[in-house]
Amino acid sequence: MIDAKGSSVRRPPPDISVITPTYNRASLLPRVWASLREQTRTFEWIVVDDGSTDDTEEIIGKLQDSRITYHRFDSNYGVNAARNAGVALAAGRYVIYLDSDDELCPGSMERMVKLMDDADPSVGVVLLSRVQSRRECANTLSGKTTLLLENEMIIRPIRENTAGVFRREVTEDFPLPEDLRGCESLQLFNISRCFRILRVDEPGSIEHRQGDNLSDAESVVARSGDMAIYYERILSRHEEVLQTFPKKTVDYMTRAMYRHAVAGSKARARFLYHRLIRRRITLLALLRATAIITLAHLGASRFEKWRMCYLNRRWTARAMR
Repeated sequence: MIDAKGSSVRRPPPDISVITPTYNRASLLPRVWASLREQTRTFEWIVVDDGSTDDTEEIIGKLQDSRITYHRFDSNYGVNAARNAGVALAAGRYVIYLDSDDELCPGSMERMVKLMDDADPSVGVVLLSRVQSRRECANTLSGKTTLLLENEMIIRPIRENTAGVFRREVTEDFPLPEDLRGCESLQLFNISRCFRILRVDEPGSIEHRQGDNLSDAESVVARSGDMAIYYERILSRHEEVLQTFPKKTVDYMTRAMYRHAVAGSKARARFLYHRLIRRRITLLALLRATAIITLAHLGASRFEKWRMCYLNRRWTARAMR
């Protein structure tokens, strides 16, 4: 930046770097931008185009704002690779991942910065809730705060629908898993080994769902192999903590087995089943595991598609209220 006398002036870093990965969603980006422009903190918006074939670059160019950085991949590398690339470009003190079909609640950026500024340095992430409409942004929910350590993350894992604000250095040290589609919570599990995570029951962003959303039934089935690996990584990387929670170990093993069954990996599902029945598990856990193995042979993917379609219909009905 150049001042009136022609001297170079170093621009202070923004409070927040908002990172938006996008793939063929040009029409949705103006809505994201509209939700950012009304925020009261300094920010930069880093849009990482994951090899789109639509007019994403043109749409971003028309916005004409110095706070926007556009970066394009030549090929489609996946949402987590796009987010990590955005982190590499970020200059803000804090980082937010904001999907291209979502938007921030009015005033939420101000709240996020205050929460992080007031937090102890041992807190690496603050998590707020994602709601389904602007009307719900005005709802303060319970306002309850919960400090999560590694063991709390293991026994009470957070749901995917959270809006997180991270210290930038934490996102640099703990990148998202680029070999897995989605499974963003794995980053939070890894962070919890070194930093505390503050959960605040307040709205932070608005969640919208498109036909190409990762929660779509077809997408969930296609990603089930990655989700199985996600659960197995939790089991291996947090083995010491899980030794204290045998029931939770059984739960993660069962979840991994189900995801392998949905992905069609019957051999891996059977391997986990035999590991499970060698443990001292309850009758209910045994019946659940046996049902999953039966589903693996009858068609677990068909069951999962039905289940996800049902859950998505309920989500849509709630969003329309």
